Amino acid sequence: MKPNLLLVLMVAIATLGFVGCEFDEGSDGDSSTTTQPDVTNDESETAVGMEYRYVRVDDMSGIITGQDPGADIDAIILEKAAGTDVYADKIEAFQLGVDVGDNIDPVDALGAPDSVVDFKGSAPTCNADAGFVSLGGSGYLVAHMGEAIEVGDSVAVIEVGGCDYGGGMAKLEVVKVQVSVSAEPENQHWVALGQGEGPYLSLSVITLPEVFN
Repeated sequence: MKPNLLLVLMVAIATLGFVGCEFDEGSDGDSSTTTQPDVTNDESETAVGMEYRYVRVDDMSGIITGQDPGADIDAIILEKAAGTDVYADKIEAFQLGVDVGDNIDPVDALGAPDSVVDFKGSAPTCNADAGFVSLGGSGYLVAHMGEAIEVGDSVAVIEVGGCDYGGGMAKLEVVKVQVSVSAEPENQHWVALGQGEGPYLSLSVITLPEVFN
């Protein structure tokens, strides 16, 4: 082969190799990809609503005369949908209406009924000496319940009514109270369950808005 032809072939091969290298580098740059961070939903961080644990009983009677004026509360019962009864176990707040009478200790509204034990009977009897708290015609109390209040439950208030001291018949008098529930004892927005008279007032829990911290 002639020297000139050999030189031309060597130059051509070198040029192709150089171009090939540039193409490969360009291909590496063009085919590069950006790795996106994995995004996962951590269900453990999902906000959980607060439990409804508080019951407020407002005296709506306006009765300010008599030995123990207004609504006389014997007990507050959370009637669970499963069939069990749960009682108020702590008083969070208490506001007396008319400050008269001997039965003004809100602690007497805690625990199971003791003044009207057969409150579901057709003619319940009562014992006013067993303990109740009078709200004085316009007062209220806030009680903490031993379990969470849930949709499907009922909240019952046992009201002594026209009970005579020393035992007698618990009369169904027009002693109206309003019952509300909340997730916080000092909440300004209570969920009202309804109003009614004693001696046995049971109100269903139909709906409870979620409350978060």
